[in-house]
Amino acid sequence: MTKQRLFILLVVIILCTITLFAGSLPEDFFEDKAQLFFGEVLSFEDGSITVVPTEKIKGDVKIGIAASYDESTFVAKAGFLPEAGVTYLMAFYDANNPLYVFQISGTDLATMKLEGVDGINIWTRFQTYLNKGRYEEAEAKRVADLSEGDVPLEAPVAQNFTGAGRVVILIMAPALLVVLLAVLLFRRKK
Repeated sequence: MTKQRLFILLVVIILCTITLFAGSLPEDFFEDKAQLFFGEVLSFEDGSITVVPTEKIKGDVKIGIAASYDESTFVAKAGFLPEAGVTYLMAFYDANNPLYVFQISGTDLATMKLEGVDGINIWTRFQTYLNKGRYEEAEAKRVADLSEGDVPLEAPVAQNFTGAGRVVILIMAPALLVVLLAVLLFRRKK
């Protein structure tokens, strides 16, 4: 009976640990590979979206060239679906993540508001970084570093893990703990 309780406790700990860093997207967008831009939606069908970037905020964005994304996530008021011909704020981290499409009040970064995100901490932080010009500062540093020899950009937060590194650590640490506990339990049986 005690072993069953211990196993259930371990499963709960593992599940909680894996989701611990789920709210780090605003800080992840400071990384060099991240892209932030205003873009016009050309089409949207079955989660796949095609957009044309119209104004770059950060990252290696090709203005005026259509790009398609297999996955998209909409950050907006309930029931929101993007309309063709409308400009939205878009954020893309890497191929393992969706394109985030934000319904916005306008395109002036200093005063822009993200629609439908009131009280959601992750997106409130994201909006604050946008309004204060932090992503534009990160882009200026990224471009300067590229011209000086490709020095990596550091996020302006205490976390120094990259997204992929964080996942490996979060999966490996609990897995090692489970293996260690399994070895200890089987040694007791002998």
